[in-house]
Amino acid sequence: MTLAKVKNLYDQDFALWIEKTVKQLKSGYLSQVDLENLIEEVESLGRRDKRELKNRLITLFEQALKRRYLPLSDCYRGWEVTIKRCQSQLKDILKDSPSLCSF
Repeated sequence: MTLAKVKNLYDQDFALWIEKTVKQLKSGYLSQVDLENLIEEVESLGRRDKRELKNRLITLFEQALKRRYLPLSDCYRGWEVTIKRCQSQLKDILKDSPSLCSF
């Protein structure tokens, strides 16, 4: 498959583009890899991880502030569950990508 067809495939069938790109990378056919879109996707993964970390931190802080300052004891249990879940998710994210600790 030519590089032009592979680039066209990116817009038409993303799942197939991924499959072909992985196959080309594993086979060493680097000249056939759609580098432009591959770079874009890899950069997107990095942004996604940062967004996820930011969202978990925001949720954690919101729930912790509610728990601390709102006198709604009926809601405490739910807030505490959310806090624990966010803490666990943050640990997982930072375990997978320790460099995000500086983010």
